[in-house]
Amino acid sequence: MVILKNIYFAFVHQHILYGIEIYGNNSNVHLKKLITLLRILQNKPNKFPVKDNSIVNFGTLAIPELHTRQLLILVHNFLHHPHLLPILLFQII
Repeated sequence: MVILKNIYFAFVHQHILYGIEIYGNNSNVHLKKLITLLRILQNKPNKFPVKDNSIVNFGTLAIPELHTRQLLILVHNFLHHPHLLPILLFQII
């Protein structure tokens, strides 16, 4: 299981975090391929709830919780550390 956890954090977790502020609010229908990938990595049956499993096996949050966490980090950086944000973000506003 340690090897699968390392594979998850090396190849999958960063891709999940990239842009999660945008796509993380989608329903499970749109995230089906991603949820299936998580089940395969964790060697669980198709009907196994990913939310509980991702926290227990890999020590990370499920996709909705990751989405909330990343949004909170973005808002915090916007309010307290705007120099850390890309300039493009301020051109939109």
